[in-house]
Amino acid sequence: MKKVLFYLPAALAIGVLAYFLYGFWGRLLDSWEILLAQAGVVLVFVLSAVLLDRGHWLGCIPEIALGCWFIWLGVNNQSPIIDEKLVGIALAAYYAVCGVVSWHSRRR
Repeated sequence: MKKVLFYLPAALAIGVLAYFLYGFWGRLLDSWEILLAQAGVVLVFVLSAVLLDRGHWLGCIPEIALGCWFIWLGVNNQSPIIDEKLVGIALAAYYAVCGVVSWHSRRR
């Protein structure tokens, strides 16, 4: 059951990417940079989940870095839509716990 939880943020990121692909297709063609950035984030989520699933705790490091980047965005930008600090704190904490669980299960 705990290995399924490694893939939860990756599935959510794929769902968000699919929503933007099918929901905002007309506007997305104008800004291909956004599509490329989202595809890169989805790729990082999936690769980290695969590494954590195989017992490599180092798979949590890119996601913790992504969480720290979200925290930095939330501190420096005044975005009225989304508070990136909370998302970053939740993401970094979630993947820190996943890394500890993966490291602990690998030690056994």
